[in-house]
Amino acid sequence: MSLKHKGGFSLYEVLIVLAIIAILGTFAVPMVNNVITKAKSMKIINDMKVLENSIIQYYYNENDFPTDINSLIVNNYLENTVENINFNFDSNVAYVYYDKEISNADNFEKLDTTFKWSSSISDFSSLADAPSETEKYPVLKVIF
Repeated sequence: MSLKHKGGFSLYEVLIVLAIIAILGTFAVPMVNNVITKAKSMKIINDMKVLENSIIQYYYNENDFPTDINSLIVNNYLENTVENINFNFDSNVAYVYYDKEISNADNFEKLDTTFKWSSSISDFSSLADAPSETEKYPVLKVIF
């Protein structure tokens, strides 16, 4: 009885392929995480800009400032509520802000340079033009 050679991969070939996959994975995971972080930041930026535009449109159509996000939704200036984004008025200035702190504010600033930065959502008087390394709140300042 003769032994037939069965086709297949040797243990060394399988280990080499697994090593190559592991090496590629070490490069791919950080890139995917960077894309996810950038996408989340872009969603925040876009939501803030949509709310800003809704407030402007409401003001010019109604000759008054909206009282809250629900008044924008009820009057069809905004389709639905936006998460963690709110607005506040101080005389003729509207502040649209993200109400959670942003870590790595410098990376966020690179995506959109129109933001001002505040270290507190309760006080917009100390808006800075450039973020620092500390966590801050991005704010869109709209002057009417």
